[in-house]
Amino acid sequence: MLNLPQTPLKNQPLLTNASSLWSLALLRAIGYGFLIFFLFDFADTLIPLRLTNPSWEFQTFGALVEKVPILFLALVMIYLGRDFGRKRAEKILLSIITWLVLLLSLTYFLLIPLGIINTNRLLNQNNQQTLQLNQQVSKIQKAQTNLKTSNTQSELQQILSRDLGTTTNLPELQNPQQIKALKNQLTTAIDNNQNQLQAQTRILKDARLELLKKSVKWNLGSLISAILLLYIWRAAKSK
Repeated sequence: MLNLPQTPLKNQPLLTNASSLWSLALLRAIGYGFLIFFLFDFADTLIPLRLTNPSWEFQTFGALVEKVPILFLALVMIYLGRDFGRKRAEKILLSIITWLVLLLSLTYFLLIPLGIINTNRLLNQNNQQTLQLNQQVSKIQKAQTNLKTSNTQSELQQILSRDLGTTTNLPELQNPQQIKALKNQLTTAIDNNQNQLQAQTRILKDARLELLKKSVKWNLGSLISAILLLYIWRAAKSK
């Protein structure tokens, strides 16, 4: 059997390098695309500005923190391979992106006190609403207690005006049966009102817990994002 000598593929390293460079360029291009998407989404989240609205500020703060993963993915792909295979124009663009990373790091640092301030403002609003509901519940409970011992039209009228704070005048009642019927109607209405107030109180309590959970999550997320972005900037500047 004739064994032919095998000639080495002298161009194999060149093909490998070309393939690697093409893959690297493709990943970087996708990274630039992700960065552009992030910046557009970042600006879209801020516009229109409603800086006097604590709820908008808090939700916007959270939305900006939630968008950070796409930013990190973009930066990993952009910085892949350091300066290998980059042209002069791309190196200039990379320098601009590096300073943009520092600006974003400072932005996420500054978002933390803003998130804390708006958390306190929203908690105060929640507390005020809860206090108002508790006051209404107290009035309802007082009216329920007085209603049990009321047997005349004048006593029922006092419950409406004094305990419930309404200006509604009761119609003239001719006999005890009408008074009893009206008393039952008032009892049902007051009980329904109490149930509604208790449901609103539970909603406010759940909203308070959800607010605290989001505040911790977003403030920690903003802090971690700012630190990682600062690290990326320092690493990029020191290469």
